[in-house]
Amino acid sequence: MIFLINLPPPLHGMSLINKKIYAKAQKYLKKIVVINSSPTVEHANISKLKKVYKYLLIIFKYVNVLNSTDIKDSLYRPINGGKGQVFDIVFLALAKIYRRKMFIHHHSYNYLNKKSILFTILNKVCGDDSVHIVLSEDMKEKLSRIYNIDFSRIRVLSNCAFIDNPNQGIQSVDEENQIINIGYLSNVTVNKGIDVFINICEELISRNLKICPKIAGPLNDSKSQKIIDDFCAKYEYVKYLGPVYGEDKTRFLNDLDVFIFPSRYYNEAEPLVVYEAAASGNYVIGSEVGSMKEAIQKVHGFSYPLNMNSNERELHIFIEKTVEHLMSINKKDYAKISEDVFNSFITAKFSASQDLKSIIKEFDNV
Repeated sequence: MIFLINLPPPLHGMSLINKKIYAKAQKYLKKIVVINSSPTVEHANISKLKKVYKYLLIIFKYVNVLNSTDIKDSLYRPINGGKGQVFDIVFLALAKIYRRKMFIHHHSYNYLNKKSILFTILNKVCGDDSVHIVLSEDMKEKLSRIYNIDFSRIRVLSNCAFIDNPNQGIQSVDEENQIINIGYLSNVTVNKGIDVFINICEELISRNLKICPKIAGPLNDSKSQKIIDDFCAKYEYVKYLGPVYGEDKTRFLNDLDVFIFPSRYYNEAEPLVVYEAAASGNYVIGSEVGSMKEAIQKVHGFSYPLNMNSNERELHIFIEKTVEHLMSINKKDYAKISEDVFNSFITAKFSASQDLKSIIKEFDNV
């Protein structure tokens, strides 16, 4: 089995999942050859010329592996979402020349929101014997409908399978102060819904619901910085913690009662943070971009349509629906809600883990 994957660094959702699926496959497969196809192994930011040079080195190593392995050794390749598919096409064309079966893992809605010429070419290169791994039933339906890929060649594998075993304490609103801890964790941008999160919090405050908004994640643009600064200046109890990782991230999520992720990001797929929040017993509320509606349903949360094309009226409706929903919850019920969320996460993770085992076994049955 050949794993042609991007491994950390840099660390992001796809590279983390690649690392975890490789570790899982090692437990079941006798022989795996791994090729790290990340062009940014040494530096987070390198020139385009150096990236091309690194890709040429990767291709050279990849061809050597194809020459030295058996025709029964299939290829696992998580593909890029945009222009990076140019390199994917080269990798997959070489696998086709060497008559290898291909397992293609999809992590983006970029070519599912709108038909892509690049992916159309990539799909033709893969041929009719390739297997496609997607994140949800919605992704499966769109991939099949847009690119005429038969359902029999598509496997569904939720990112829930890759969430670490949770260290969760049942959430319960403080009985004395009756304060609900509401959190947001992501790259802090308008695309990822920070403005919507703050609007929801302000509306809840105006309706006299006692909340403590907590925000975490890296800030990379001046517009989002100003939104955060203004919010923190207006309410002294608002907490912005900056980027959180590892145990700090776990503590942040464990301190919440409600997690809100109103992402409008065009390429949003199935963000890991939805399941990470559920693993901490947070009641999850979010938009329905990508596979988020399906993910939130799995953990018994609440979702409502919202995307980058939503107009002011649709944005207002999303905020109002979310606020009304939160206002309708009895504060005494949060402990029960947390337990239900946690149990639903465990069920979803078990199901996804079984799907992962089946796919890994299929790797070996070529």
